[in-house]
Amino acid sequence: MEQTEMIINIERRLPPRSGEELRRMQRRRRKDSAVLGVALTVLILLLAAAALLVILRPFVVVHGSAMSPAFSDGERLVMRRGALPKPGDAVVFRRDGAVLVRRCAALGGDVVTADGDGTVFVNGVAMPGEYDDVPGVWSAGESVKVPEGSYFVVGDNRRVSFDSRISGFGCVAAEDVIGVIKR
Repeated sequence: MEQTEMIINIERRLPPRSGEELRRMQRRRRKDSAVLGVALTVLILLLAAAALLVILRPFVVVHGSAMSPAFSDGERLVMRRGALPKPGDAVVFRRDGAVLVRRCAALGGDVVTADGDGTVFVNGVAMPGEYDDVPGVWSAGESVKVPEGSYFVVGDNRRVSFDSRISGFGCVAAEDVIGVIKR
């Protein structure tokens, strides 16, 4: 038997459908199609949102104890990407291929000075917290003028923090700043 004859024979065996039954089948197909369209749209939106989160990377993981007790080693923090730091903000920046978190102590143009008892002054005003005399860190009476477009950053755990107080570290350029920690 040829294929066309087979199709005709199969169609003859099917009972004829009424107009109402055909309309009901069409409505069901449209409904199924609409549900599938909505599900596909939701799936695409979820994938787009996930991709944006990955691309924007609003999270940073703290490594080390330089920012303790405020932030612990391994803690995940949410940051505002592209935000400019103000003194007191925890700032996220790149340094030698690493992503670091430190406290912004001074802005470009500010003068930072240390005295003999561990106090650090920004423009003559004492900063909160102890900045103990740590080997490799500046000594009493030493001053640094923060270059324009840079930030003077310090770790909250002054004894172990590698930060702007150390000559090999220096100030952080604005283009190296990734963002500011949200609190």
